[in-house]
Amino acid sequence: MTNRRTFLRSTTQALVSSFMAFNMSAEVVAQNQIAPLTLNNKVDWEQVRDLFILSKKKTYFNTGTIGVSPKSVLDMVYEQMLKVETTGEYGKIHGVRSQIASFVKVLDSEICLTSNTTSGINIVAQGIRFKRGDEIIITNQEHVGNALPWLQTAKVKGLKVKVLALAPTAEEILHNLQKLFSHKTKVVAVPHITCTTGQVLPIKEIATLAHKQGILLFVDGAHGPGMLSLNLTDLGCDFYAAACHKWMLGPKGTGFLYVNQKQQENLIPCFVGSGFGGDWSVTNKEGYLGKFIDSAERYEYGTQNTALWLGVAEAVRFMNELGRENIEKRIKDLSEYLKLHLLDIQQDKIDLLTPGESGSWAGIQTFRLKNISHDDFAEKAMSQNIRVRKVNESNLNAIRISTHIYNSYGEIDQLITLIKACSMIR
Repeated sequence: MTNRRTFLRSTTQALVSSFMAFNMSAEVVAQNQIAPLTLNNKVDWEQVRDLFILSKKKTYFNTGTIGVSPKSVLDMVYEQMLKVETTGEYGKIHGVRSQIASFVKVLDSEICLTSNTTSGINIVAQGIRFKRGDEIIITNQEHVGNALPWLQTAKVKGLKVKVLALAPTAEEILHNLQKLFSHKTKVVAVPHITCTTGQVLPIKEIATLAHKQGILLFVDGAHGPGMLSLNLTDLGCDFYAAACHKWMLGPKGTGFLYVNQKQQENLIPCFVGSGFGGDWSVTNKEGYLGKFIDSAERYEYGTQNTALWLGVAEAVRFMNELGRENIEKRIKDLSEYLKLHLLDIQQDKIDLLTPGESGSWAGIQTFRLKNISHDDFAEKAMSQNIRVRKVNESNLNAIRISTHIYNSYGEIDQLITLIKACSMIR
């Protein structure tokens, strides 16, 4: 009994200490926030960097995997978690849907809240009304999150998968795509920006080609929102799945799915719960389910984490305050600076895999050193506190660099110095 009491007492004390430490750190974060300075729409990026608690000792070039949230997002999540736990009041998140919709220029009713890009992809892949023998087109440079849902659907429903070979230019991609179309093609599923080389695909033109043939267009938008100032209505795709925890700088485990309102009656909700919005009965002989809610909210189900979604709302507010065009320009300026330095290295030393065509790249540059493996380079980078991402997809065995607003030209100089040093290794 004594041991049990001692254990409970020590455990309680540890929990209280941890809570106080977390509370204290949140207060410190709040006190140290510095409002970003803007003058004639020009942002002081050094001051913006101070809005993130990312260690100044670490150079972080992996936003394409996980973005780093600003302090204000952390504060919002903490405050809302504390509110729920101290009051038991769970709160509503409908306003977040509107903010995301405004961020990507679509209707509120076209946004479904998800946990990540992959969950949105699965909703669409499983919900499209396929017939056996229908064809799906995907690319040869897919993230596993976009490849497997379509491959699994093809396996279960007896569909044929065709592979679009990506090319260095938009014109070539469109040409290759047209050659794959047939009367059985049901959907084209492509990334907006590839996870491999960071190539930006001509989505608006792909949508036009597909729709002329009566083909649906799904876009894996993991890298789109936050890197680019998006207008999904103008892009013309039918479905667009994205994450809020990458370039949007939101809490981890949040995302959204855009479903064009014209397609909502054609996309079957395969996972259902409290969000479907209609009447239901276990005894009604005329039908167990009533009509689904007239919005993309029909694809949501189960309990949502209010704190995380209010964190997303704060991330959207943060990016809007800085200016989406300012952010996109900063990301591209840093990326171009890196690209130019990579091109300056002797071409017998390095392969730059990201296309050079204007409009076909944005915030990602991927390269391969010819005399050192990507594994060894990544290890050397980590030894200098530089975080990069290895690209094993499509057997590229390369290095991917993602630039965001918390990066600087000085950090890129540090990376270039390492690249040049490694390129001289024999």
